[in-house]
Amino acid sequence: MRLDLGLKTVPVSLLLYQAIVPSNFSGDNVSIFSQHGRVFGSAKTPSTETCGKVRAKVICQEEYNHDYYYKHERCNEPDCPICYSKFAHKLADRVVARVLGYTTVYPKDAIDHVVLWPHVLTGYRNLQEAYVDAHRMLSKMGSVSSVVWYHPYRIRGDIKKRLRRYRNKHNLPQSVGFWVMAHDDVLNLGAGMEPYVEYGPHFHALSTGYLMDAGDYSTLGLGGYKKVRRIVDLYELERVSYYLSTHACWEHGRQSVRYYGKISTSKLAKGYPRETIEDVVCKVCGKPMVEYYCDDADVLSGVAHDHVTRRVISYLYWKRGMKPKVPVYQELQAKLPIGNEADTRICADCGLVMHKQECFDRGYKYRYVCANENCCKASESSPVWYDVRDCVTTPPHRPLGGSKR
Repeated sequence: MRLDLGLKTVPVSLLLYQAIVPSNFSGDNVSIFSQHGRVFGSAKTPSTETCGKVRAKVICQEEYNHDYYYKHERCNEPDCPICYSKFAHKLADRVVARVLGYTTVYPKDAIDHVVLWPHVLTGYRNLQEAYVDAHRMLSKMGSVSSVVWYHPYRIRGDIKKRLRRYRNKHNLPQSVGFWVMAHDDVLNLGAGMEPYVEYGPHFHALSTGYLMDAGDYSTLGLGGYKKVRRIVDLYELERVSYYLSTHACWEHGRQSVRYYGKISTSKLAKGYPRETIEDVVCKVCGKPMVEYYCDDADVLSGVAHDHVTRRVISYLYWKRGMKPKVPVYQELQAKLPIGNEADTRICADCGLVMHKQECFDRGYKYRYVCANENCCKASESSPVWYDVRDCVTTPPHRPLGGSKR
């Protein structure tokens, strides 16, 4: 059992499906993942002995117990039951960024979480075939834009009852889903994930538009669907996107999530990236976080970084074929020669060039300062821009189910 809520040994593990392949196997001992698609984290043991070991602890500089999380060793193998979760985070982050960009262009569109299933559950030969069917069903349903995940498996009905009892007995929050507990083998069934799942292909979508009545849709012979909930805030969008990404089907060389309609790349363009540096601060007091070397016994052995930051890249979104409303500083930045991007920036306040200077403040080597002295005196935020290549970065901390990653 690897479920470890609130502790530091191993983060809560979630699974992401690796591939869909035709079934070339036979016999009683054939894995279900080999027949209908392998999954991320499907291996029974970690890829290396160091997978999941604690290497650092990030804590609040003001108060030790205010806010903290752990960093672990990763092997970057998708089959590793510990290290695969980074792929789910990346997938969810891309979905969240594009959906937020979509809402800036279509602010009045309501987004619903929808689950749909095909009429014939014989399976698909590959991921492309699955998404062709999903696109056909969503079009008939009336969806005008959709972000779609394909899930080949579901948790068995009898296992769900046992997992509910386990969750209630150990007072686990409802946010700890069935797939979390199944991947961590909380029932000690052995043999990895296989005893928990059964084949049941279905799709999840974040969809907009006036959808056909579910009863009328079921008469078309395409399958069925139901609305789960409406996505009303950023927290719900991040939570749903990440959880759906953890057990979505994955195939080498293919996109694991597909975008259709107005949110697709052919209809919704993005560009003019802007890089900024954000401090990683305590959620309780707002003070900066400090990173310490740490081991599995929670013994700190020195400061790794006394000022933890992360790089944030934001994009501008607009309707394909229309002229984007680009801020002046971003338009000027885009016109700079590529070779000079490392030496010059554009000030977001006055539009003048910011020149690179040596800097020993906050642990950076360089910073960019606006050439307009009045601008620098009038504003404390934008005239100084720190070089992202020389800063210490860390991914955003998003605990799920009360755990500490």
